[in-house]
Amino acid sequence: VFVNKYKQEVCAVVLIQVTEQQTKSQRSNMTRLLLLIPFALVAPVAPFKVRISPTRLLSRAVATSQPFVDVYPDSESLKKSLFSRCTGLNRGFNAREKERQEVLQLVEDLESFQISNRRDDDDSEELSGTWRLIFTTALDVLSLGVTPFVEIGQIYQNIALDEGKVENVIEVQPKIFAPFNGVIGSTVTKLVVRAESSLEKSDAIKPVPRIRIAFASVTIEGVSVFGNSIPDIIPSWLRSIKLAFPASLRGDGGDPLESQGYFDTTYVDQDLRISRGNNGALFVLVRET
Repeated sequence: VFVNKYKQEVCAVVLIQVTEQQTKSQRSNMTRLLLLIPFALVAPVAPFKVRISPTRLLSRAVATSQPFVDVYPDSESLKKSLFSRCTGLNRGFNAREKERQEVLQLVEDLESFQISNRRDDDDSEELSGTWRLIFTTALDVLSLGVTPFVEIGQIYQNIALDEGKVENVIEVQPKIFAPFNGVIGSTVTKLVVRAESSLEKSDAIKPVPRIRIAFASVTIEGVSVFGNSIPDIIPSWLRSIKLAFPASLRGDGGDPLESQGYFDTTYVDQDLRISRGNNGALFVLVRET
């Protein structure tokens, strides 16, 4: 009897203590809630992290006459994403529609970045040099990838604005030999399209530089046979074939100032250039050192 009575007293004490702790906890929680209500009413709601295209921001800034809001501290992250996205696409020959749209979005973002951060540098110095194509939407270039007899190698554009010259260089080789390049060496021929050029510099009205071109000639030049360079001792008339465009057959008369052919450079820096042709074709190129 004594033991049972002792157990009952102990249980009663424990129950009273638990009840008191629960009551204190409820009061504490209620007090905290009452203290937090005023702050909840006046505190700002945390914003969602939404990525807004710089193109949209630029158009909004122009429409509202407000300063452009720079989303990216620099263009390096965009360039790295663009280079990564272009890897494996074989300059657009292997690009599917989804991959193509991803490249176009990155290009538009870079173009918007350049417009908002345009410098007053000499356009001719930035544009001149040797550029290698890494992506394009030009149908006349992409159609080369379906030719049954030749394999398309590197594609370059050489710009020498101080001389008024532009060259498009396409390396080709017989498709039948391409799988054996590592064994017997490559047999490469260059197709060089030369043009006279004239630079229209960027200004307040036209924010991107434009190069007008008038095609002058096409030359087919042998480079190597089974991995061996064609020696210079072979006469040039055997190593290359040049076909000139008669000025009388062209509407521009050979004068680039009268030519309807041109390409605008919408982005350029020390190692990347983005250009768009007069027919809307996109060209993404990297500088060759």
